[in-house]
Amino acid sequence: MDIFKEIKKQAEDILKDDKKKEQAGDAVENLLKEAKKHVKDENSGKTIDKLIKTVDDATTSKKSDKK
Repeated sequence: MDIFKEIKKQAEDILKDDKKKEQAGDAVENLLKEAKKHVKDENSGKTIDKLIKTVDDATTSKKSDKK
């Protein structure tokens, strides 16, 4: 099987499952946090912070408050 087709299939499976999506997002956030430790440029650090926030916002499962 073509590797890109397999990656696409797995990504679609992850996006359908909120728990898997959140776990994948957490993994990406942790990778970005680790990368930030090795960046010396302040602007790059700010960019990584923005990326972390974006990933978090996109992958955190939203809990609705029903009162």
